[in-house]
Amino acid sequence: MNDQSMRDRLYPYLKDEHEHEHAYVAFNIPGVNLSFDAANIVAEHLFDKLKCGPPGTMGEPAIHYDALGTTGGPWQQGEWKPIDQPRAQVVVTAADKPVSDMTDEELAELEAAIEAVKTAKRAGAIYNSDETGEVP
Repeated sequence: MNDQSMRDRLYPYLKDEHEHEHAYVAFNIPGVNLSFDAANIVAEHLFDKLKCGPPGTMGEPAIHYDALGTTGGPWQQGEWKPIDQPRAQVVVTAADKPVSDMTDEELAELEAAIEAVKTAKRAGAIYNSDETGEVP
């Protein structure tokens, strides 16, 4: 597995262009509450200044990140889980209305729902509901 596919496996969520490539390693560490800026500082210190290898370069990681239905930001809920545990399944819904009849607010909600589906698909966490619409 190459470095990029390993990172995608550990943290498959979109990253801000101003974020350190490995800042996600400091998101929602159990018992530690780092801000976005602090996570970037930690990543810069570990990976740029101390030249530690990126995640997965020393062997198969034992954990991966689950954004629990969010976009994966450090200010949102999320947790590190054992690598063999699946990420939380996500259901995304949208208004049943013609797009041309939507208000600007409804269009923004639809755009957010579309981005949520893309994020959940990247993470392998999309739940495709059956005809009952029930989530397991």
